[in-house]
Amino acid sequence: MSSVRTTVALLVGVGGMLAAVGLWSIAKREHPHSFLVYDRGGASSPIIVPQAASAAEWRAAALLQHTLAVAAGRHESAFPIRREGAWLSPSRGLFVGQTTQAALVQFPVTTRTARPVGYGVSADRIVLRSGWPEDVGAAVSWFLEQQAGAHWFIPGRLGEQIPRREYLRVTTGQVLALPAFISRHLDAGGTPEAKDWFAQNRLNSLYEHRHNMGRIFLPANLERVPELAPIINGRRYRPAPGDTGSWQPNIASPLAAPHAAEVLKRWLAESPEKLSVPLCLNDTVGYDQSADTVRLAGGRGYFRRLPDYSNLYFGFVNEVAKAVARDFPERAITAYAYEWTMNTPSFRVEPNVVPFLTADRSQWFDPAHAAEDRALIRRWVAAGPRVVGLYDYLYGAPFLVPRPTLYAVARSIPFAYDAGVRAYFAECSPNWGLDGPKLWLAAQLLWDAKQDPAQLLENYYRDFWQEAAAPMREFFVQCDEQWRTQPLPSYWLKYFKDEHQHLLYPAEVRADLRLILHAAELLAKSPVVRERVQLVSESFAVSEAFADFCTERETLTRLELRPGATAEALLAAAGRYLAAKHRLSQTRDELQSRFPLALAGRLPAELTRNDPLGGAIELIARLPQTAADRAGGRQLREKFSEVATLGPAFAGPPAVLVSRDPALETLRVIAALDTTTLEWGKSPVWRGAGFPVETRSVRAVRTERGAGVRFTGCLEESLGQWLPAQAGALYRASARVHAKVSPGNLTFLAIYTVDERGKFSDLGKIQRLPVGDWSAGVELRLLVRAPANTARIGVAMRVQNQVPGDYAEVAQIELRRLTER
Repeated sequence: MSSVRTTVALLVGVGGMLAAVGLWSIAKREHPHSFLVYDRGGASSPIIVPQAASAAEWRAAALLQHTLAVAAGRHESAFPIRREGAWLSPSRGLFVGQTTQAALVQFPVTTRTARPVGYGVSADRIVLRSGWPEDVGAAVSWFLEQQAGAHWFIPGRLGEQIPRREYLRVTTGQVLALPAFISRHLDAGGTPEAKDWFAQNRLNSLYEHRHNMGRIFLPANLERVPELAPIINGRRYRPAPGDTGSWQPNIASPLAAPHAAEVLKRWLAESPEKLSVPLCLNDTVGYDQSADTVRLAGGRGYFRRLPDYSNLYFGFVNEVAKAVARDFPERAITAYAYEWTMNTPSFRVEPNVVPFLTADRSQWFDPAHAAEDRALIRRWVAAGPRVVGLYDYLYGAPFLVPRPTLYAVARSIPFAYDAGVRAYFAECSPNWGLDGPKLWLAAQLLWDAKQDPAQLLENYYRDFWQEAAAPMREFFVQCDEQWRTQPLPSYWLKYFKDEHQHLLYPAEVRADLRLILHAAELLAKSPVVRERVQLVSESFAVSEAFADFCTERETLTRLELRPGATAEALLAAAGRYLAAKHRLSQTRDELQSRFPLALAGRLPAELTRNDPLGGAIELIARLPQTAADRAGGRQLREKFSEVATLGPAFAGPPAVLVSRDPALETLRVIAALDTTTLEWGKSPVWRGAGFPVETRSVRAVRTERGAGVRFTGCLEESLGQWLPAQAGALYRASARVHAKVSPGNLTFLAIYTVDERGKFSDLGKIQRLPVGDWSAGVELRLLVRAPANTARIGVAMRVQNQVPGDYAEVAQIELRRLTER
């Protein structure tokens, strides 16, 4: 029985192939200067891969098969994939990869970095190949874009746009392309759909780079050679096992470069396929603070407000690069021009160094910053490296509002190419429901930087949203305008993990955008367009729910900070706040279940940790209450289980003071802050620490409560203490603050808990001052129940992202344990 079925199947296959051959002969006579891929009469072309096809060649053939089948409106079996040289292997068709027909496509230059792709067409075959075998998928994708009009706008079948056409005929000849950027990497996530999108849009990752010093200088190396460890706050740092990223090695030591060079050479020898190995700094400011480090940094002061250590770092990188080049002259090492090392050094950089210039180019809405960044890019290209890369931040998550920043992509990538940049990487974490145009535009420009960004976007709107193109274009233009016209100043990743991002979309703007989306929904007729519009509409519904939640939270916060609030008003505001919090979580969960790629990751804890509820309950419990107020307090405790036990605690015995020296009388503030000053507070109790920046000012003051500290121009500073904790106990923190707060400025009181191993329970709870002038003074307060595994509890006042005009004066920081009945 099985042999009969096999014979029938073979005969059907042979008959189908013979019929196709006959049609091929007719097509060749009628159109001798073209190749017919398929037509409406049923002709179709087989796809031929090498006898020993690689995984890349099979994937490329599968993409070709699927795309042609959709374009022709047929089953994929109409475009069978055959091994070359197999029985009944066709001599006509589409040849993918390193087949015996590959010579039909000739590349003038092919190296490990110059990787052209192309296709050659004769009357009886199309050959698709790449100058580097694993890039064959790029050749197929480019061919399908050029000849079939196919695009992959977002991951998955919803993002696939393949026009239906009755036939596909390709003119004979050879077409070649050399990508604009050697390395084109958009970190779009690790899902299968995202990986397919990455390949379909011809992205690649040629240069390996990552924060890596902790893998080169292992804690065991530092234990054996102490000079490799940094001196921080007067002590030689000893990282614990597994601590590979919270410090920088002492790269000023003469022993550092030889050690790093030997490690990198070993890695290159073990992995001959690698073009590069990373020599990138850890993601920390924990530099060595010795005199040698300061001397080698060159006294260059500050760049972009941060200490300029480029001479120190790239001097070290150069020494390693020269040692590596002696053994591996064709290989490269990657480095980060990041934070304290963004500036060009005062000397030439070795040619085998590939520096990635990190910057948040969404800041290009600020003309002054855009001009400064363009000048920096030009300086780096002229600084000596054969290849310079850009490193950008095209988020996506953790933003919950649209962040298209199309203006930045459209301007920065073409400029970088014209300036001589040839590698590109961006962190993305895409919210595909809100970020699609941005990443597709970036991918297109990385392939061909000479394309017109405006026309590319027009193509996106026209082809992806079709009959709903006009309102969808208007939606993204308006969202882009909200970012482009935001008030100055600009700074690195403004509103990143910051609830103030919703301020870019005030209520009237959100209402306009919702009307635009409603118009798109009315225009969408085809099922696929309706679903695409729905993806954006429901994603924006999360933005709306987030903005409502932030608004209700701020209302409750302002109410409890303002003297004279009644229990009834606090009760109503607390109810609205909790309802909005529930709606946000529910709206996001429902979207995630329908469109898993719509929003990346989970709801960021940084956006919900600001919780004014405990303070509101405390006020309700403490205020003189009418019968209605008391009923309202009971109603709140009964309705919202998470606060059920907070109110009664204030009717019990007095709270026990846990924190030491709440009046800050033992605190002595260091007067002169420089690049080596992380800890600025001298006290047996309090720890004051933060990041050196050019504008940083921390000084002792006298307040109406006695001693205090004033912060201005600070990037991130903290004043706090850690104390033994009682698991399950209820704690109350408070602080007296005078301040002026701008959008994006975080001025907050925080409580943190850790277990016996020092592991944080979560990101902690905070109460944050809303935007405004709080010069009259206000008391921040928090209530937190320590988790069951708590061993220690911390209380701190923190300030972040202060801009000119902002300040904070902090005094009288207390932590008390409430005694419950």
